[in-house]
Amino acid sequence: MKENMEQLVELVTREVLRAMGEQKSTPSGGPAILVIGPMDKVPAELAAGCRLAGLEEYKCSGSVQGFEKLCVTALSLTELADIALGRDSRPAQCAVLHALLEGKEVQLLESALPHRGYSSKGSPALYQTLEGYVRTLERYGVRIVGKKSGATCCPSGEKKAAAPVEKVITEAAAARLAAQSGEVISIPRSTVVTPSAKDVFLHSGKRLEYV
Repeated sequence: MKENMEQLVELVTREVLRAMGEQKSTPSGGPAILVIGPMDKVPAELAAGCRLAGLEEYKCSGSVQGFEKLCVTALSLTELADIALGRDSRPAQCAVLHALLEGKEVQLLESALPHRGYSSKGSPALYQTLEGYVRTLERYGVRIVGKKSGATCCPSGEKKAAAPVEKVITEAAAARLAAQSGEVISIPRSTVVTPSAKDVFLHSGKRLEYV
């Protein structure tokens, strides 16, 4: 019994000394930045003078209080949609949403958006839906870093009036209009807009105006 107690004390002592040694050897590195995605993709100007922390550190603490800001370097389509819709069921989504709720700065690299590489290649409706999620994040306060002028289908400041000849706007027609128009899409009052087309306009983040 005495030997077991001595071994236990020795083991605990070694672990305490090891932990103290690790703590002393790990520099503070300045304010902590929580990185969602690969750390090597964090811009040098952002990482300068800061300590980069991975998602595992957030999962251990369960709080964003210890981080000055968040930097998202990679994001799946599921994570993009979940954050825009306020779903916090996964650690990455939870971290971003709680950072926004607590007023932390959140930066999202433009290169972290996986759908941006498919602009003008596939389904316009799907692309516009995903872009609508991005605009929602920007309204939440997320700052897009490294945003390219041609990343979206049209310049954000440009306002074009689209006057479609169709008397009924379908989902496909709505996707074309959203891709070709500016912030405001103008259509005649007599035009019928199908429910699926309204969804496309809603997720595109553009304002529908009847003239």
